[in-house]
Amino acid sequence: MKRSRLHILALILSIAVIVTIFVHSPTPVLYSPEYTAFTKNQTNPAALESLGQDRGEKLLPLMSDLLDAPGTIILNIEYGDMDIAERDLQHFRELSRSIDNLVINLDMSESEIEDFRRMNQKNLQIISELLTSTSRLDELNSLEIRFRDQEDPQMMTSITYEGESLRNKISHLYQEYLSQSEPLASVSTRLDLNTTGYELSQENFGDIVKRIENEQEDRFYVLQTQFPSDQSDNDLMISVQPAEGSYHDTIRISGSLSGIEISNKKVDLFIDTAKTSTSITNSQGNWQYQYRIESIPAGLHTAYAVYKNSTFSDIVTFSVIFLNTHIVLENPEISESGLLCKGTLFTDSGPLDGVKVHLLADNGIVASPLTDIEGNFHAVIGLSPGDHQIKAVFSDSTVPLSGSESRTYTVTIPASGSLLAGISDNRPDIPSFIIAGMVILGTIIAGYSYIHRKKPKFKVRGTHTARPEDSALEIEEVVPFLTDSSRHDSRMEEAFEKYLAIAGSNIREAVGILFSHLREEIGRSLPLRNPRSFTPRELCSKISGLPFFENFRTFIGHYEPVRYGNRDPDDHERDEIVKSFEAISRKLKGGDEN
Repeated sequence: MKRSRLHILALILSIAVIVTIFVHSPTPVLYSPEYTAFTKNQTNPAALESLGQDRGEKLLPLMSDLLDAPGTIILNIEYGDMDIAERDLQHFRELSRSIDNLVINLDMSESEIEDFRRMNQKNLQIISELLTSTSRLDELNSLEIRFRDQEDPQMMTSITYEGESLRNKISHLYQEYLSQSEPLASVSTRLDLNTTGYELSQENFGDIVKRIENEQEDRFYVLQTQFPSDQSDNDLMISVQPAEGSYHDTIRISGSLSGIEISNKKVDLFIDTAKTSTSITNSQGNWQYQYRIESIPAGLHTAYAVYKNSTFSDIVTFSVIFLNTHIVLENPEISESGLLCKGTLFTDSGPLDGVKVHLLADNGIVASPLTDIEGNFHAVIGLSPGDHQIKAVFSDSTVPLSGSESRTYTVTIPASGSLLAGISDNRPDIPSFIIAGMVILGTIIAGYSYIHRKKPKFKVRGTHTARPEDSALEIEEVVPFLTDSSRHDSRMEEAFEKYLAIAGSNIREAVGILFSHLREEIGRSLPLRNPRSFTPRELCSKISGLPFFENFRTFIGHYEPVRYGNRDPDDHERDEIVKSFEAISRKLKGGDEN
């Protein structure tokens, strides 16, 4: 009776604590202004000054290293040391991650340092693509020697065409790298950073471009003089209309196949060396493809067609125009369902449809709506009471569009109109020390009751005899294994079917079904009082001397990382979970222990 009263008192205190937390949840105080702690997801304004000063001492040397890093990589590419260039590029990536983390943690999104970070990310992308393209050109040089000796005109044509596409790409990368020079130098000058190494890297980049242009001219000369086109039965033509376009424009790439057997033939279209489509010729040998400009960088691009991997068309080019975007966010409106944010995204040539816009509240993304055919977007977001900075941002490096940002609005969410869950502000003012006292007292009573709870005394009958030192079970009553094997099998099959039904989409819930089934079956077998209250490790300690202990320990070893750590197990781990589950079930039934 005394223990029951303690349980009731602990329950009452726990309910009181939960109610107190609930009524104070709309305006939680994470820390006081004097508190100088720092966490991953919050920033204490009172401690920010000293924190920024400490990290600022590391920031300028890091920025200086980032300015010099591209020059080292470009120089190694020029000398043909690709392995060393790859190693230096990896170091460049690590330095870039360091400044990314530093800028984000210091919340410097509007600063010159943030501008430097964005330009550095662009340089990292340019240098990465330069290394990939020049490495492929080196491979083409080796292939050219081999197929020139073999006098293979088809492969020589393919190599020459791919080389031309890579030459165009590297030339465009060079122009992008030069465009970074002026703004990067401006920021570096204001921060008193030395840009000599960066300026020298531009010269070395230009030397690489000139060398590649000369190599490509030599390829075309060799192809035309030493490998005249064989007398093929077919001839392939190609044309592009219009010769330029911008995002979401359509370019018509068409041509004709002449010669014998020209009807219903497959013609492969290549854009920048990548196979883009396969078209079928009509009865006159004509073919066409409507190319929609989407995920492709701005600049000059190449296109050519191939028939039967041996008949090549000429190389044609088209330009993708880079467009500046503009985003307008209307004044957000407070409503009962949340904060309504709507606006429009457009370019100088018209609205942008089907692209993702990010809505930011206090520099954190809270929604990412898509624009409609008129470029309009809208979303309803939930915010806690207080002042918030709201803006809309568009940024996508995979398309030939500039990033843009709307004006920032300051929105005040009233406490009585919380947009989190409509929680009322009519709550008692309970002193914090009373809350703390209630929490501590409830925890002590609940812990005391749990530690001194009456433990079940029993012994399990089976082929294995548990030693007292191996098991936490006290021997007093004899209980057999499950006797109703048919019901045991049906329950096992039901649990396993539920597991299989969701294991592919939600493995965390799936393993939870298996554990719950095993816990219930073990509770029936021993028996255990209220088995659902046992954690996996408590259950392990209770069965430490039983025949299925090792199988259960294996099961829990895989179960806990998946269930509590949100870890996605591989195929081998999934097999281990199923095998241990089946072994435990057999031994609980009284079957084979192996």
